[in-house]
Amino acid sequence: MCIVDEVRAQLPPTQEEPKYGSLARSSRERKALTRAFEQLPEGSVRSSLVHKPFMVMTKLVDVLVEPLAHADGCNLYENRQALALAELLHLCGPILEDAAAYRQLQQAFVDWVRQHVSIDDLFTTVAAYKTSVPVQHSDFAERLELPAVGGGDRFAQDLERVVRPWAVEAIWPSGPES
Repeated sequence: MCIVDEVRAQLPPTQEEPKYGSLARSSRERKALTRAFEQLPEGSVRSSLVHKPFMVMTKLVDVLVEPLAHADGCNLYENRQALALAELLHLCGPILEDAAAYRQLQQAFVDWVRQHVSIDDLFTTVAAYKTSVPVQHSDFAERLELPAVGGGDRFAQDLERVVRPWAVEAIWPSGPES
């Protein structure tokens, strides 16, 4: 059993994932953490800082924008264009249009990945976000160009069948602001 599984086995069944903030609250969970850390070889711990709202945009670009660009013959990974687009959307998204619509877009994407909403619901939220952009910045909104979605749409079907199971590994349970 791996260290993370050992910690999870000692958690209450209602806790979805082991997070330090919740584990540090009780002596039982602190002991589980201490035992886990004691098992790690010296020098083996790594940490990463992640700005979760930015990470959502990088995944959104990877999952929703890049496949369509690729189908049109554009390689967004060449010269880090996908990353640049995610940065543009992250930095300008909440400023050039309705910030609440931007946050709803992020949350809808996370909810779709976590299977709380349908692909149609996600695309409806994308459309609402795009319509919140003032006319003078409409070229910005077109960076999130998505096809119309219906039950027979191949892109939507591929997202549901192939992409969502992969994307769920990269998205946290609570959303872009946690």
